[in-house]
Amino acid sequence: MPSKKQIDAKSEAGNTQWQNNATRKTTSINGVGLWHSWTRNFKSPILAILDLLDNAFDAGFSKSDPTFKSKIHISEDKWYDDTLSYDQERVTGIIIANNSAEPICDILSILEVYKSTKSDSESIGENGVGLKQGCATISDLSFVLIRSKKQMSIGLIAKDLQHEEGAFLPSYPLNQGNVREELKRIFMVEDPEVGKSAAAYGFGDLNVAIDRLNTHIEDMCNSSIWNDEKHVFRLIMDKIIYSNVKDLSQDNMNEFDLYKRPVVGLMREIKAALPSQYIHIPKHFDVKIGLEKVYFNYWQCRLVDLSVFHVKIDPDNSIIVSDDWKDPMLGYNVRIFLGFDPIRFVDSEDPNSTETKALSLNLYSRQSGRLIRHDPDGRSALGLFAGGSTFCQGLTVIVDDFAGQLPLNPTKQDLAFSNHANGQVHEKNLYLWLNAIVGGYYKYVVDQHFKGRKGDLSKGVKKRAKSTETLFRQRCDPKFKIKSLAEAHYTSYTNAELPFRRWADKVICCQHMMTNARIEGDDSRSLVKVEQKQTRNIVVRVGNKRIERAQQEAVETEIVDKQEIITPTEDKQEIITPTEDKQDIITPTEISTSNGSIRSSRKKQPTVHFTYTDLEPITSSIPALPSRRNKKNGKNWQMLAEKFEKNAKRLKTKVEKMTQEAESLKAKAKKLQAQYTESQEDYLEMVTYKNEEITNLWKLMDK
Repeated sequence: MPSKKQIDAKSEAGNTQWQNNATRKTTSINGVGLWHSWTRNFKSPILAILDLLDNAFDAGFSKSDPTFKSKIHISEDKWYDDTLSYDQERVTGIIIANNSAEPICDILSILEVYKSTKSDSESIGENGVGLKQGCATISDLSFVLIRSKKQMSIGLIAKDLQHEEGAFLPSYPLNQGNVREELKRIFMVEDPEVGKSAAAYGFGDLNVAIDRLNTHIEDMCNSSIWNDEKHVFRLIMDKIIYSNVKDLSQDNMNEFDLYKRPVVGLMREIKAALPSQYIHIPKHFDVKIGLEKVYFNYWQCRLVDLSVFHVKIDPDNSIIVSDDWKDPMLGYNVRIFLGFDPIRFVDSEDPNSTETKALSLNLYSRQSGRLIRHDPDGRSALGLFAGGSTFCQGLTVIVDDFAGQLPLNPTKQDLAFSNHANGQVHEKNLYLWLNAIVGGYYKYVVDQHFKGRKGDLSKGVKKRAKSTETLFRQRCDPKFKIKSLAEAHYTSYTNAELPFRRWADKVICCQHMMTNARIEGDDSRSLVKVEQKQTRNIVVRVGNKRIERAQQEAVETEIVDKQEIITPTEDKQEIITPTEDKQDIITPTEISTSNGSIRSSRKKQPTVHFTYTDLEPITSSIPALPSRRNKKNGKNWQMLAEKFEKNAKRLKTKVEKMTQEAESLKAKAKKLQAQYTESQEDYLEMVTYKNEEITNLWKLMDK
């Protein structure tokens, strides 16, 4: 039994806590207006949920223990109602529960208005206002439960407690020994107004609300999932506000359960959006939505020809005039990933789909790699040509600000360069680099792999759609393994200096430098089909001797290679001589009627038999096996000849047309010359006639 002194100390602590809440209640901030502004800060409920999850992910990263096994579980808040005859389980809201590597801040500091508890610039929840704003956007009543350093506390974020006289976010310490009695004392004796607001969690019955909260606290302290964790945080959002609810009749929900539909709809949207919202969540993080684990391997399973550029952004000095623009002393590193998304490209051709095939720009920032900005058509933002099919084909750009240096707005929904010194310079430098990299990469792929034809690029991307869909479906298999974006070795351009140079007020990409700087990545899935090669042993039998020679050749071979020629020979040997271009030529010098053969190692090949009479002219004209170099050169010369022939025809047609135009102009000139001569003669006659008239007039005047 606790002593009287301990009981008085606990009572005094409770009174002090209540006095703090009373002081906060009379603050000069208009609570009603503040709540209204909180509900308008996020564009959609899913963005509010992501902001709340930022705090959970931040808590999982530990500098002292990088292998800390973070747990983040998003689940339905269920109430088992004994009064219901048809279904005792009732879904009323959403729970976000997580552990923390470090001690959790005091709940008074967390719920204090306009105060941030974050100090690490790498944290995505650095502004510290997301908890209040996110809860207000999603629910009118939320509970915050914290267990840290063996201390328990509870806080409320409720719309009913806000008044024009002040904002009120109450919080209380709890004794883990008898939580139910503590909650009764707080809600029924010390602060009945808070108890009235909390009773909504029990559908108007405060005792039911207290029982439900007590169940949550027992789960945090005694369940197998959270019992061994030192620091646990749980957020309960009751009666979700979510209007984007589609037809959920297939879930067999009761028509009277009005609260389950928004919960199920929002949970589905979270499940679909979360894998692409973060790119640096470690594999040992246990993130679950309901009972399903979330895997953050979204982009590496969707993009083909995935390449990476490493650049350094100068936030203060313009790269147009700076001497160290490629490697600024005070700059920060950024990774820029580029690739083509065959799934999105194919889906964009469906008239019922909302997907687009244009360049998609995705900006990620902070340690966890949180998506800050998504532009479905980022061509205009990057200053690229935005017409036709240029920079389309599912082209995807991922900017990875892993150092956390890009300025963000308070809700992490976009960049905020205007709020920082030299913000315009910083923004211009970033987009100049993106313009050069994206433009250079796209042109390099089109020119090098598809000979400048965008139509062939589109066909190449579509051909990879089925294999990409198969890989994407496998990514949620627990046995499936793939490296993260930071760990994988993708195609890069670091073999030499960065393939860029300044020109006027821009940064441009040099194609010949890209070829020299390109390093093929082991983890990049190529966009073009690479010819597979195999080693084939060609066996030549001469009498009792057996000669083997290995030959590298492409899978696609000539018909000559597929034939098996059996020739009769005598004791004389066939001579095998390599030519200067390293081709193997089989030249029979003397052939008699004894048995001999020339066989290929390939199975099930057609056999051609010859008689002695027709053997000589055939065997004497067996051609040499053409080398791959000669084949390639022959094709190149043939293509070049066809190109010249087309150009010659085009020029000939153009010359004929110009000749016709010249003849027409010449005839027109002759006609104009004749008209000019005739007009000149008429003019001279008229002048002569006028001169005669003037002379006659002068004569008359003299008389």
